[in-house]
Amino acid sequence: QTSGEGEAMSPHAKAVAHIHFHKDPSSSNDDDPIEIVLSIESLALPTVEHTTSQTSYDEVGIELPPKTFPSKEWRQLGDLEGKSVVLQLGFKRLSRGVVPAGSTFLKGYALSQAFLSQPVV
Repeated sequence: QTSGEGEAMSPHAKAVAHIHFHKDPSSSNDDDPIEIVLSIESLALPTVEHTTSQTSYDEVGIELPPKTFPSKEWRQLGDLEGKSVVLQLGFKRLSRGVVPAGSTFLKGYALSQAFLSQPVV
């Protein structure tokens, strides 16, 4: 983690969102909530392999080249064409990257925004 910037995300992390919709609380209908599950197999965030990584401690403060690491990245879970819920995730480039102990992939992004969109019925 980098100070004040949020948790550095694994570039190949899988993301799963469980979204629950409840009926109007003033209604007398006791229907179960509706659950929608959205997922993406890999965030596929930009990264580079850092071959000099240590196995016993994290390496922090690694410079992130702007050409390899754009300032913002967006990922979408769900499909606008499918008339369903869509979750958009925004990631910001950290000021410096980190390579966790035992890994070789440079983490350079933190989650910065999330937008949930739902079709109007």
